[in-house]
Amino acid sequence: MRSPVGAPERGPVRLGHLGLAAACCLLPIASAALGERVERFREADPFDAGRPVCRRFEDVDGLPQNTVHAILVDREGLLWAGTQDGAASFDGHSWERVDLPNGLRSNFVRSMLETADGALWVGSQAGGLARRRDGKWTVFEPGDSGLPDDRVNALVERQRPDGGYELWIGTHEGGVVRYDGENWTVFAVAAGLPSAQIWDLLVTQEAGGERLWIGTGAGLTSLRLSDGAVETPPGAPRDSVSSVLSLADSDGSSSLWVGTYGAGLWRLRAGEWSRVGPAEGLPNLFLTDLAPSPSGGPGAFWIATDGGGLAQHQGGRIRALDLGADLSSRAAYKVLETTTEQGAQAVWIGTRNNGLLRLVDGFWRTFQPFPETPNVPVNAILYRVEDGGARSLWIGTDGFGLAIRRDGGWRRLSSMSGAIGNDTVMAITETKSVGRGSRVWVGTRHGGLSVLQGDRWRRFTVAGGELPNDMVQALAEEVGEPGKGKLWVGTRDGLASFDGTTWNRGEARDGFPQGSVLSLLSSTSPSGARELWIGTTDGLSVRDGAGWRRWDARSGLTNAAVQALHLRTMESGRRELWIGTDGGGALWLDPDDPSSGPQASDQAGYPMLPNGTVYAILEDDSRRLYVLTNSGVSRLTPGSGTGLPGHLDHFTTEHGLPLNQGNRGAFQKDPEGRLWFGTVGGAAAFDPQLELVDRRPKRMRLAASALDCDDCELFDGGLLDHDQNRILFRYSLLSFFGERLTRFRSQLEGHEPTATGWGAAAEREVGGLPGGRYLFRVWGRDVAGNIAGPAELSFTIRPAPWQTHSARALAALVLGGLGFGFFRARSRAHAQRERALEELVDAKTRRLQRANAQLVELSFVDALTSVPNRRRFDEQFAEEWKRSLRSGASIGLVLIDIDNFKGYNDAYGHLQGDDCLRQVASAMADGLARAGDVIARYGGEEFAVILPATVSAGALLVAEALRRRVVALGLSNSGARGQRLVTVSCGVAAMVPTLDSDPADLFRRADEALYRAKRAGGNESAIA
Repeated sequence: MRSPVGAPERGPVRLGHLGLAAACCLLPIASAALGERVERFREADPFDAGRPVCRRFEDVDGLPQNTVHAILVDREGLLWAGTQDGAASFDGHSWERVDLPNGLRSNFVRSMLETADGALWVGSQAGGLARRRDGKWTVFEPGDSGLPDDRVNALVERQRPDGGYELWIGTHEGGVVRYDGENWTVFAVAAGLPSAQIWDLLVTQEAGGERLWIGTGAGLTSLRLSDGAVETPPGAPRDSVSSVLSLADSDGSSSLWVGTYGAGLWRLRAGEWSRVGPAEGLPNLFLTDLAPSPSGGPGAFWIATDGGGLAQHQGGRIRALDLGADLSSRAAYKVLETTTEQGAQAVWIGTRNNGLLRLVDGFWRTFQPFPETPNVPVNAILYRVEDGGARSLWIGTDGFGLAIRRDGGWRRLSSMSGAIGNDTVMAITETKSVGRGSRVWVGTRHGGLSVLQGDRWRRFTVAGGELPNDMVQALAEEVGEPGKGKLWVGTRDGLASFDGTTWNRGEARDGFPQGSVLSLLSSTSPSGARELWIGTTDGLSVRDGAGWRRWDARSGLTNAAVQALHLRTMESGRRELWIGTDGGGALWLDPDDPSSGPQASDQAGYPMLPNGTVYAILEDDSRRLYVLTNSGVSRLTPGSGTGLPGHLDHFTTEHGLPLNQGNRGAFQKDPEGRLWFGTVGGAAAFDPQLELVDRRPKRMRLAASALDCDDCELFDGGLLDHDQNRILFRYSLLSFFGERLTRFRSQLEGHEPTATGWGAAAEREVGGLPGGRYLFRVWGRDVAGNIAGPAELSFTIRPAPWQTHSARALAALVLGGLGFGFFRARSRAHAQRERALEELVDAKTRRLQRANAQLVELSFVDALTSVPNRRRFDEQFAEEWKRSLRSGASIGLVLIDIDNFKGYNDAYGHLQGDDCLRQVASAMADGLARAGDVIARYGGEEFAVILPATVSAGALLVAEALRRRVVALGLSNSGARGQRLVTVSCGVAAMVPTLDSDPADLFRRADEALYRAKRAGGNESAIA
C-alpha cells in the first residue's frame, strides 16, 4: 500500500523515546567523528559493496503479514513486529501471533510502545488504541474515551517531574493527545499545530525544560511541556515530517534530525538548519524513519526510505545499502538496531511487502554482481590495487563471464566482446614481473587465456600454439626481477609457461606431471631455490633445486586430486605445506624434509574438518587457517602448545555465506588482510579485524503445562494431582542471530540422573511420573557457543490415593476381612465359576482386538529403525499431496541416502550396519522440529522426508540440518573413500500441486538432486 504524496505510509514509533540524555547513554565511545557537513559517500573499496548477513522473516515463517510498520524489544526480551494484519512476538525459536482485540475494528498495527509499567500499547489503522497488560486488553476508541481519531500513528511515553508517567498519542486527523491514566488533553490546529495529521513524536530535554517535537503533515513543530505552548523553530521544514531524532555529536553538542516525506533529510544544529538530499548521498527524498545506530559511534543513525531502501549516516557520510532481492520493494518503513544484550547485534527493517529483514555485520559479506540473476557460481576472484591506489574486484563466474567492480559500479565482460574466449572463467591472477608492468590474466573453460595490459586485451589458445589445452584451470606467477618473472598456466592437458616474451610448452613437458592441473603454487626455499608446486588429479609434485618429488595415494595422500595448496612459515621458521584434496580432507607436510609424507590435519593439533572436499586454504594475520569446503568455511586455530586440541569455528549461510558449497580456485587474501572466497552461489569476503565476537549468554524462557487437564499451566512451585503426571516443557533462547543453530539440553531432577545431549528441539514431553518433587532444568547454547541457564522450574506431584499411609492401613484391614470371608466365599465359588468363564472370554476377545490394532500400527513402522516404513510413507504422502492441492501450499520432499554404506557393511559387518541405520534414523527423526514433518525408511539405506507447507529454500534448510546431525554422530566409516565418518547425501525438491501435476514429478526432481549430491562426493545437499 503506497501513501499519497505528503502522507508517509509508516508507523513512526520510538522505543520508549527516553530523551536525549538517555539516548546518549546508549551510544558507546567510538573513533568515528561526525563532520561539520554531510559529505557524499564515494565507495573507494569494493569490500564496502558487500551485503552483510541478511535474513528475511515473512508470513511463511509465522509473521502475520509481510508489511511491517512497528518493531520493538520488550522488557522480557521478546522481539515484536506490528504488521498490517496483527502483531507477533519472536523468542528466537518461533513467532507467536497476537491479534488485536475484537473490540477494535482494525487488525492493522500502525504503532507500538511498551510503557514503564510493562503494558504494551498498540495504535491501529482504524480502530483506535489498545493496551495489553497481564494478558488482558483494554480498548480506547473515539466516543468511549477522549481519543479524537481512530487512527494512531505515533506513541511516546514521558516521565513527569513528579515521577508519574503520561502517554502522548499522535493521531492521523485529530492532532496530539496527552493521556495521564485518567484525563485526555487534545492539542490540534486550534492549539497552534500546523496540521492535525501527526506522524512522529519525540521528547527531548533542553536547557529550558522538556520539549515534545511533533512531526506533522505540514512540517515540524514543538510543544513546550512546561506550559503547553506550541513553537515552530524558524526555518523548520514545512513538508510532511515522517520522523524526528535527536542525537549527541562527537563534540558533545546535539543535533536534531528531521526526516520528511518528499523533501529529504533536515538537520538543526546550534540554531541553524541544513538540508541533505541526493547530492549528499541520500538515496531517496521520501524518508519514513530515522533510528539511532549505537554501533556506528556518536551521531550515527539509520535512514529508512520509501523507494530508496536503507541507508546509514556515519562519520559525516551517507552510505546506501544494497539489499538486492531481499528488499525488492525498496520500501523500508521502520528500523531498529539491537545489541548483543538484546539477543543480537543486528539491524531490523520493517518493509513493505518484504516482511521483516535482519542485518548482521561483522561476519561474511556477500557479493552478487548480477542482481537480476542471483546466486551465480563464482570460480575465480582477484582483488586488485590498481595504479594510483584505486581498488577493483574481479569475479570470474560460471557461464556469466567476468564481473568487474570499480568506481562504485559493476561492469560485465563476456565472450561477445572478444576479450575472453568463454563465459566460464576458471582462473584470474595479476602479475607484476612478467613482461612490462602489471597484467591481469583470465583463464577460461575451452576459451584459452586472455591478458589485459593497460586497456588492451590479447588471447592465447591451442590454435595459436601457446597452450596445450584451452581449458585453463590454474595460474601462478613465478616472481623474478622486474620483467624477468614467469607465468605458469595449468590446463586440462598439462602446463605451459610465459616469460613475458616467449611461450614454452617444451619446458613444461620436461619432467613435469602431465594431465589435468588443478592447483599451482610458486615459492622460494630457505636456500633461495625457486619451487613450483603442482596439484593434479593424480597427486602432488614439486620441482626445486634438487629435482623432482612426488606424492600420490601410495605415499600418503588420502585423495589423489589436489585442489588447493597453501605454504605457511611458522614462528620457529619451519615451513608447512597445506594440501586440500577432493574428498580426503586437508593434509600437511614438511616441504624441507625429503622423507616427510602427508599428515592429516588432526595430526597437527587441529580438529577434524566437517567436510572432506577442500577447495581453498587461506591464512589470516593471526595465523588461523580458513578452509573452503562443500559445507562452508572452517577456521582452524591451533592448540596452545600445551597438549590442548585446536579450535574449530565453522561458518555457513547462517554467517553470511551465499551458499555452503565452495568452488575450486576462487580465493585470495587482499592487502588489508581480508579473505575472499567463491561459492556456487556468489562470492564472499571476511575481515577478521571486524569480526563480531559474541561472548554474552542470552536470556532463557521456560514454560510448562500439564497435558492431562484443561488449561493447566504449570508455574514454579506448582502442585499437581497424581493423574496430572504428563508434563510438556517449552523453552527458548532469546538469541536472534543464527537461531537455526541454537541447541538445548535439559534434565528432570528426581527422574533423570544426568542431563540429555544437545538437541534442536525447543520442547520436551515427560509422562508417567510417580508422586514426588521434581526440578526441571534447561540450558541453551547459541550459535557462538555461549551457554545460558539453567532456567529452572520446580513442581510436586501428589501421590495416588492408594499410595498414602492411610490408604495402606485401610488396605491391610481390607485384606484381613477378605481372609475371613474367604471360607464363606468357597461355597459360592461353583456358582461364580461359570460367570468368571464368560468374563474371561470377553477379556480375551478385547485383548485380541487390541492386539489386532497393534498389528495394524506395527505394519506402518520399520522394524529395524522404528521410523515409519514405505507403506506409511506412501499413505502419508498421498494425504499431504491432497491437502496441498486444496490449500495451494507448497510441499517439500527430501530423499536421503547414506554415503558409502556398502563399504560400511563390508568393513564392520551387517550387525553393526543395522546399528548404524538405527542411529542415523533416530538422529534425523529427532531433527524434525514441526509436528507435521514425516521421515520414513524408503528402502535399504534410503530415507525420505515429507515437509508440508514448505518451499524449496526451507526444504534445503531442513535437509542441511539433518545432514549435519548425521555428521555430528561421529560414526567412523573406514570403508568410505576419503570420508572418515558416516555421512548422508540429500536431494531436495518442492512444488505446489495442481490438478495437472503428477506427484511422480516431485520424486523425480528430488531423485535427480540426490544423484547430483552423490556425484559431487557425498555429504552434500542438492536442490532441484
